[in-house]
Amino acid sequence: AEKLDPDNPDVKLTLAFDYLSLGEERLFSEKVDDLRRLNAGRELLWADAIRAYRDDQPERARAAILKVLAEDPKDVWAMSSLSALRGTPEQAKESLKVLLTADPELLQAADPGYRAGDALICLLAQLGDRERAKALTQRWEPVWRSRQAFSWLAESARYNSLARSLSCIDRKEDALAEIEALVYEGLNIGWRDMAVDPAYDAIRDDPRFRAVSDKL
Repeated sequence: AEKLDPDNPDVKLTLAFDYLSLGEERLFSEKVDDLRRLNAGRELLWADAIRAYRDDQPERARAAILKVLAEDPKDVWAMSSLSALRGTPEQAKESLKVLLTADPELLQAADPGYRAGDALICLLAQLGDRERAKALTQRWEPVWRSRQAFSWLAESARYNSLARSLSCIDRKEDALAEIEALVYEGLNIGWRDMAVDPAYDAIRDDPRFRAVSDKL
């Protein structure tokens, strides 16, 4: 893809992320240099956020992601990434409240695909707006449980969106049952993500959660 479209910043960012996931620091740095050459501001913010996340620097990652969201409050990946960062200082909470209330139609227009739903639910729960978080979970839970094998939602339906959401609104038993079902079905949620994702804080000390995490 890079050879066919050498100046595509999305391709550069994807490669940077994959190289970092593989521990290829030099190749990651090369792709970041390419993004600088292309003056790709948004993609550079994402590269910095990814680097900070991997280095366990949530505040630096959050600062970069908030800049992305300031430009596009409906950025699904930014919303999803923000919900997975540990610790939300008061200043960041105020920024989140502004983002979530800037567009009154945001919550109504959002769909449960591609982790948009669980990100909004967990962010709302973090901000103390549990009523809206519960309402969105109720709205999307039937879709997430459908496990539509051949639909456009297949990947999302088989992800951990429902498990994250249930944990965020303190439906602990349901969240644990969903996580166990996903692992039984062969889905690798990812032990590292589970270890740092604040969505699971409500069930983190439960022996059933630890058993799943240990298995992964």
